[in-house]
Amino acid sequence: MQQWNRTCATGWVAHNSTCYQFNANLQLSWYDAATYCRSQGAEMVTIQSKRTQNFIEDKVRDMGFQTEIWLGGSDIDLNPKELHWADGTKITEAYSNWEPAQPKKSSKSLCVQMRADDRKWTTSEHCLHEQQFICQVSDDRVVFPPTVLPG
Repeated sequence: MQQWNRTCATGWVAHNSTCYQFNANLQLSWYDAATYCRSQGAEMVTIQSKRTQNFIEDKVRDMGFQTEIWLGGSDIDLNPKELHWADGTKITEAYSNWEPAQPKKSSKSLCVQMRADDRKWTTSEHCLHEQQFICQVSDDRVVFPPTVLPG
């Protein structure tokens, strides 16, 4: 029986059965980044282990990310307001790499970002701010190349 060798699409990087798209040259709001990732058949990045964190840190450094990077966590449209990853898991139930005194609480929507300099996570009330971001998809799903950037 022949085994299918899964690979990622051009522009995506494989790690631990997941394909990642590091968008160092594209800056979008958290909302538009989530829409963009979904348009690729993916979702914004979820970091639930130190192994994945280390992989992301290495790539962020190697690819020259300079600012904050949107991750797939937020409390948008959740009641009660609790931070969840794009896949629906609570961030507090998984691995975390928070900056001291984070995550903060707010009556406003919060989005999770990672600082490029020290790779620590923080929450931001400025989800409309345009910054770099990372998408992910399981390597057993098809990833289509982008056709149109979100408007």
